[in-house]
Amino acid sequence: MGNLVNSLTQAKHLMGCCDTIVLGPQCTAQIVNYRASADTVINDPVDSGCYISVMGANDAYSPNYPDYPASSFENRFMATVISMPLKKETIILPKGGKMQAIRMQFPLNHGIASSLATSQSDDFLLPFEGYSAGWQTPLFQELTAVVRTVWECEYSGEARKIWLHGKMLEILALIMTRPKPQSLVDRACSEVQHRPDTRWTIKSLAKALNTNECYLKSAFREELGVGVAYWIQHHRISLAKDKLQHGTQPITDIALSLGYQSSSHFTQVFKRHVGITPNNFRNRT
Repeated sequence: MGNLVNSLTQAKHLMGCCDTIVLGPQCTAQIVNYRASADTVINDPVDSGCYISVMGANDAYSPNYPDYPASSFENRFMATVISMPLKKETIILPKGGKMQAIRMQFPLNHGIASSLATSQSDDFLLPFEGYSAGWQTPLFQELTAVVRTVWECEYSGEARKIWLHGKMLEILALIMTRPKPQSLVDRACSEVQHRPDTRWTIKSLAKALNTNECYLKSAFREELGVGVAYWIQHHRISLAKDKLQHGTQPITDIALSLGYQSSSHFTQVFKRHVGITPNNFRNRT
């Protein structure tokens, strides 16, 4: 973790500050608030441990993850279990870009890490629905108010260290006591239900939820006992049945409103699931 501090303080073209706060034995918090006056490449190596991070304004991105632009991490908080050290992780902060971040690190055997993780692996964190590297979710109101004061802090010297130390503990308390958010599966289902006309794929749904495909598929199997694609099709067919039974909308319009490419594709899928064509289903009911 100290290596990132070194990378930031040694990098040219960065304006701002970086604080390191000792929270306890082998427990540290790193507070970053920088703007780049030119394109800047930073190495962000991390040791093994449990990381709790809060992101504010963010234009930094990693070329290693092209599917996750800088905006996907802006104004979010996240937890990550790193079981093996990562020696190299490239981050690019473009000219004029900002990076506001708070990162707290705890050993894997620390009480906080133990309370968040079921095991010392990259698979799951208890209080929040996760994906392969942990979990992330948008900032909630109380947390937003606290972290803004951290990045705007104008104290200096020992007073600054003491004040920031207290704020780190406050952030931890807020994160650990907030109500549990919706599960990943609940959020996925809600996303599909609110945008039924979208041509959802496992990849596009995972991206919308800031997770990965493998974890999304695993979560559906574990919680619902079915695959993601099956659930999406089943939901679409249920909506189609309702529209066919209680409405007069043309079948082509129904197909397009449910994300199908054409009425013929919709008819094939409907017949495969229901056993008869949409036309026959409408006439029968």
